[in-house]
Amino acid sequence: MEENRKKIVHLINDIAIGGGAQKMLYNITKYADLNKFEISVISLLPLDDYKEELEKNGMKVIVMNVKKHPFKTIRNIINILKQTDTLFCWMYASNLVGYICGRLSKVSIINFGIRHSDVGKDMMKLSGRIVNKLGAWCSHSKYVTNVIYNGEKAKKVHEQLGYDTKKSKVIINGCDTEKFKYDKEARKRILKEDSHLKNDAIWIISATRYHKIKNIPVFLEAIKLVKKQIDNIQVFMCGKGLDENNQELVECIQKNQLVLNQDIFLKGLVNNLPELFSACDLYVLHSGAEAFPNTLLEAMACEIECVATNAGDVEKIHPNKNNIVPVGEVDSLSKKIIEVIRVNNKNRHPEYRNVVQQKFSIRNVVKNYERYY
Repeated sequence: MEENRKKIVHLINDIAIGGGAQKMLYNITKYADLNKFEISVISLLPLDDYKEELEKNGMKVIVMNVKKHPFKTIRNIINILKQTDTLFCWMYASNLVGYICGRLSKVSIINFGIRHSDVGKDMMKLSGRIVNKLGAWCSHSKYVTNVIYNGEKAKKVHEQLGYDTKKSKVIINGCDTEKFKYDKEARKRILKEDSHLKNDAIWIISATRYHKIKNIPVFLEAIKLVKKQIDNIQVFMCGKGLDENNQELVECIQKNQLVLNQDIFLKGLVNNLPELFSACDLYVLHSGAEAFPNTLLEAMACEIECVATNAGDVEKIHPNKNNIVPVGEVDSLSKKIIEVIRVNNKNRHPEYRNVVQQKFSIRNVVKNYERYY
């Protein structure tokens, strides 16, 4: 390692499993050039699922509790940043905290990070909108070096909100194709786990989290309509909050005349997503808003057919524009799922993986981040 490695700090709200920002932070540190950079990660909240993995990647991880000890947290961050060359902030709250601490510690480079494309009242709480507006004001300060977005739509939306256009940069998300790849034996293994699964069924997968922005009621209503045309389907729902403890979700499933553990399988947070993508026949992204969806890249890397709503930069990712439908339209989504099932016939799509490898390699994304260190 070089003697005078540049000291980098990533400041993020939390490092819990289930969020796209957390996953991308983990990925870019996994492939970071530690010969050139000494990297630390500060989590503002004690939600630290990724802590052990980040430390295995060679990161120093500091977990704080800004809600319980706000002044102590600010003081500790300032002390850390006095020995730091570049501060990279992730998401609105971290941008604001990073601006305050970075300015007081006189860190040389402060980069804001923004990973949302929908800032409307329906998708964001009032507190989030206030913090976002403050971030827009702070972005014009001479102390903020860059405002880095993970998609063109996110950039456009936030520039209209008042963020400094002269500092705008876009670094798209990337996929770890060494981890996400097709495994032809995956379906056999998944079948052994649950006697309710049928090998001759069409397996559909939704990989997301339980949040209004993800339009889960729209997806379930669409599945109800699909079942009227094609009864032999089974749906896996994976992600934070997508488990049987979520009574609101269970009631929504029942409202749509779908049967738990027969039609719908709630898997919750999983650590075998590449295996599930490989086992299933169709991935559906049903979000009402996205910036640059990680899971679409990951599904494509596993060669699964994909149907997606036109949220965020989906059109820039999905090579089959015919499989993109308008946001929030149950009929359009259900009809497209039916069409794809009838036409695709469980075929894999290695051409999707080729697109990910050529355009969205995580190693290229890491290099782009390191340009702003």
